[in-house]
Amino acid sequence: MAIIDVKPPLWPVKGDKLFKGVPDQNDEIWNGHRDRQWSLYPYGYQKAFQLLGSEALKDDAAKQVLIFPIIFLFRHYIELTLKQIIEIGNPILGKQSKYDPIHKIEELWDQAKKIIIKVYPEGKNEDLSTVDDCMKEIIKKDPKSLVFRYPEDPKKTEVYLPDCGNFDMRNFLEVSEKISNFLEGSLTGIYEYRKNSEE
Repeated sequence: MAIIDVKPPLWPVKGDKLFKGVPDQNDEIWNGHRDRQWSLYPYGYQKAFQLLGSEALKDDAAKQVLIFPIIFLFRHYIELTLKQIIEIGNPILGKQSKYDPIHKIEELWDQAKKIIIKVYPEGKNEDLSTVDDCMKEIIKKDPKSLVFRYPEDPKKTEVYLPDCGNFDMRNFLEVSEKISNFLEGSLTGIYEYRKNSEE
C-alpha cells in the first residue's frame, strides 16, 4: 500500500507576529509626499481585485466565492479614487480641499464629475456618459458598501447575497480596467490643471 506523505497544516506558535519588518527593505515608497502615499491605497485595492480576478478566471469554483472580495475591492478602489479627485480638484471649483467621510458612490461621483467637467469642458460626452452608466450599476448593486462585505445587513433584516452564478468575470475585469483608466487619466489631468493654475 502506498504511503501518502501528508504535511500537517501550519499552526500558530509562540512568537509569531503578523507585522514584522524585513531587514534592508527599501521603504522609500512610504516616506514620500502625502499625495504619493495617498495613491498607494487605491492602487493597492486596484491591484488586489485585478490579481484576484485573474485567479478567478482560472477556476470556476473559486470564482463563486472570490466574486465578493473582488467586487468589494473594486468598489473601494472607486470610492478612494473619487475622494482623491475631490480633494485635489475641489479648489478648482473654489471649494475647500477635502472630501466628505461617506461611502456613497452616488454622492462622491456627483462631486467628482463636476470637477472632471470643469477640467475637461471639451471632453467626449460619450466617455463620461459611459462611466456614468457604470457608476449607476455600482450604486444600484451596492449603494452603501455593504452588499459585497456581508451576507446580510447589520440589523439582520435583509439578506444581501446576490445571485452571481452567471457572472461574467472576464467582462467585469475588462470594463473595470476601462473605468480605472478613465479615472486615473482624469486624476492626472486634474492634478496638472490645479498645479498650473497655482503657478
